Amino acid sequence: ALFCGDRLSHYMINVRVNCHIRQFKINIKYICKEKGIKIGKLCKSLGKERTYIAHLVNPNLTTVIDIANAIGCSPSELLTGL
Repeated sequence: ALFCGDRLSHYMINVRVNCHIRQFKINIKYICKEKGIKIGKLCKSLGKERTYIAHLVNPNLTTVIDIANAIGCSPSELLTGL
């Protein structure tokens, strides 16, 4: 077996987390597109580099709220499907 015990659990958790982060980024892009906001402008309004959203790895609650406020949507909209 390639994975066993804790290693398999750790792998499965990482896969699940990566899927959630991917969905979170898809939600950001979709809502921005609906509102006519470019991702680069969103990042700039957050005071970040334009690749910030693409490189987002582990967003905390504050990050979710900051992004939602910058887009003009609720945090729950960004978390749809997670």
